[in-house]
Amino acid sequence: MLFRSIGFGGAIDGAQALTLTAGTATVTMTGAVGSTTDLTSLTATGGSIVQSSTVETSGNVDYNGALSLGGNVTASNGTFDVSGAATLTADVTVDTSNNNGVIGFGGAIDGGQALTLNAGTATVTMTGAVGSTTDLITLTVTGGSIVQSSTVETTGAIDYNGAATISGNITSTGGAFDLSGAATLTADVVVSTSNNAIGFGGAIDGTTSGLEALTLSAGTATTTVGGSIGGSTALESLTINGSGAITLTNIGGGSAGVIGAVA
Repeated sequence: MLFRSIGFGGAIDGAQALTLTAGTATVTMTGAVGSTTDLTSLTATGGSIVQSSTVETSGNVDYNGALSLGGNVTASNGTFDVSGAATLTADVTVDTSNNNGVIGFGGAIDGGQALTLNAGTATVTMTGAVGSTTDLITLTVTGGSIVQSSTVETTGAIDYNGAATISGNITSTGGAFDLSGAATLTADVVVSTSNNAIGFGGAIDGTTSGLEALTLSAGTATTTVGGSIGGSTALESLTINGSGAITLTNIGGGSAGVIGAVA
């Protein structure tokens, strides 16, 4: 079967559902989508999907394929999902918070841009590596549950507003790391911020007692943990590197806390 590309050179408006299916070919949306009248939903399928401006819908936005993302996405009563890798070509905000819709990235996220994801009280999932090819500038994520399944790399600040499940290292070469809620580690994790503050506002626990190790490296900056460490599920080890001030609230005792070394 021969697939042909789909291209829209200007704006797209109308309170209707739009489905674009190009198979393995390219889908291009050059102008703003829904800027005058929100679409009810947008579904695009292609080997490459190019969103060059903003998208606004009252329902779901689904991208099935690799995505080049050059504008904000707002789904006022829906969800946002991209199945493939995403490359940012501008600072981008994805906002589903009006009705607490989930946000999901199924592949890697790259591009020297700032990314803001706001799902309100719903879940934000980042399945692939973030910034592994090209560091993001900053990453700000808000959700009732934040799932980071791989690594994150930025040149600036990383802010997680909500509870987080962390499965990969977090590296910022020029900004702080801050997590407002509880953290659950599902793998060994290193957080490194090159002389910028590291802050955990809630508890830190593992998934399997004595299996996950945590290393925090803030250099000359401060390291703060506002909740208990291993209070529910013990960590394998805890290492804090640097010459800055360290503030810990509690390391859980008994069968919890830290099974191995604390350094």
